[in-house]
Amino acid sequence: MGGWNSPRERLAVNSPPAVTAPKANTNDTNLSQYKTYLFTTGATDPDLYDQVVSCAWDFGDGTLPEAVTTAPFSVQHVFLATAAAVKVTVTARDTHGLNGPASATTFAVAPSANPFTVIPVAPAAALSQQAAQGASTTVVFQFRVTYNGMGTVPNEHFLFAPGSPLATAAPVVRSMGTLDGAVPWSIAMAYPASGGPGTVYTATPSLKVKDSLNIQSVPVLFPPVTIQTVAHP
Repeated sequence: MGGWNSPRERLAVNSPPAVTAPKANTNDTNLSQYKTYLFTTGATDPDLYDQVVSCAWDFGDGTLPEAVTTAPFSVQHVFLATAAAVKVTVTARDTHGLNGPASATTFAVAPSANPFTVIPVAPAAALSQQAAQGASTTVVFQFRVTYNGMGTVPNEHFLFAPGSPLATAAPVVRSMGTLDGAVPWSIAMAYPASGGPGTVYTATPSLKVKDSLNIQSVPVLFPPVTIQTVAHP
């Protein structure tokens, strides 16, 4: 009754799916740092009643591989570092869990300008503040941000480092600015008193800003902040 030539019995031998070499939407192998690219491939399965269900992308730049489960299995990627040669690899998987042979294309990633410019505004010079013993004092940091990237910049992507292990409270975005540098942003940070009256420590705060594509600004330093513990009034 059909023998080994029947379609369903031919599935007893599962052939692997295949993919074409990855391509960037620019149709070029010379790419730029910090730019968003759409990578595509052609994925097919030779077996009757079988199909490609996912493609795994490895961009060769240290980021985690990404599995795409919706045809046509294209994916966006941003290279955060330059590279003379980076191999982008894609592998298809069929409904039986069989992976096909990988296909790869080598790209070069040239340097490009960081899309962020961050300029500290205040405090403009080294700052000294007093904190009552057992309490804290708040320092407000102002800065301007210019962003010309392709993503978005959520408030939680302002990565403020207080510059002292004693300052463990979460920084608070006090006022929202603009991303064209016109209106400054401000972040408030609570610095606690340390020890008894007369105790002094100095913090070296810094800031990075990250967009939705995980591109980060160059870290900027604020002037040092010195906190002196005083007795309660």
